[in-house]
Amino acid sequence: MNAVSIIILLGAMQGFLLSFSISSMKRGNLRANRTAALFILLIAVTLLGRYAYTVTAPSLFFSKLLFVGDFVIFFYGPLLYLYFLRLFGVQPRRRIAPWVHFIPMAFFSVIVLPFIGMDQATFDEYNQRMEYVFYGLELLAILQNAVYVAVNASLVHTYRTVSLQRNSALPQLNFYTALLAATALGVLFWGTGFILRFIGPAELRGYLGYQLVWIGLSGFIVGLGYYILRTPEIFAVFDEEADTSSAAPPPLEQADELTAKLERVMQEQRPFLDPKLTLPDLAGITGIPTHSLSRIINERFGRNFFEFVNSYRVEEFKRIATPERLRTMTLFALSLEAGFNSKSTFNAAFKKLTNRTPREYFRTLPQ
Repeated sequence: MNAVSIIILLGAMQGFLLSFSISSMKRGNLRANRTAALFILLIAVTLLGRYAYTVTAPSLFFSKLLFVGDFVIFFYGPLLYLYFLRLFGVQPRRRIAPWVHFIPMAFFSVIVLPFIGMDQATFDEYNQRMEYVFYGLELLAILQNAVYVAVNASLVHTYRTVSLQRNSALPQLNFYTALLAATALGVLFWGTGFILRFIGPAELRGYLGYQLVWIGLSGFIVGLGYYILRTPEIFAVFDEEADTSSAAPPPLEQADELTAKLERVMQEQRPFLDPKLTLPDLAGITGIPTHSLSRIINERFGRNFFEFVNSYRVEEFKRIATPERLRTMTLFALSLEAGFNSKSTFNAAFKKLTNRTPREYFRTLPQ
């Protein structure tokens, strides 16, 4: 065993635990959670197979096992795509049966399955003859996963646009973005390793190519476990679906009255201090129908829900962040008091609304 094999083993064990934990959850979007659990399980199986390969002497059995393990690489992109579809509740422009996404994997199985029953001599001969076919299949897998990274990025962007109209804090969105970024980074390392196999210096082919894929996958699983430990609700809850209809809305009646009512509630009842405030929550507090409330915020204030609520939080933060309190409290502690629930949301909202970071803002104030 060496340092890399230990990291891979830790990632595999963490992956099995995460997969079991997520699949056992009884709350939230169960179909999406099961897809996520399968996605993580496949990564764990891949890591365990790689670990066995690094600590076991070469043999016919393990050579065949590696071929079986290669089935997994065709699952990653489609599974993450199906996870986002089920999680976000969106419908693709063209409905495609789930099995269609796994056609490349089926094609790969037709090529590989004959290897399973071969003896050593036949295996070596067939493997040598098919060398460039396997290169082509690997390139197909890399391209397939790269395409799904782009498609999944579009899904996350669509969800972000809709979610900003309904939520005042987006911790889940940060997680989805990080999940997508980790997948993209893995595909990049994988593609780099593939290219270095043909044109790179021999001493770089292992470490800068495929070793980074395994280390990256293990780091992703360990990091995911840490994130879920800090934010356990990430798989346990999910916001209700938003209306994404593009039909032209009817004229908004009593807009002036509703606008004044909304401003009065925000100033007197201060619902923005609830860090988990959503559009339906605010609709219930104000007595304004959800669709009307959303239009008032968009049309009368020129903001989405996220920006609207956080503008009040930023002003509240400015009010309570006096020089006296700043001597004993951090900016983040004061932001929590103003209704923010994460440092990233606070910094992003403050920068967007003031064009300055919190520290830059306070440096401009008289001491």
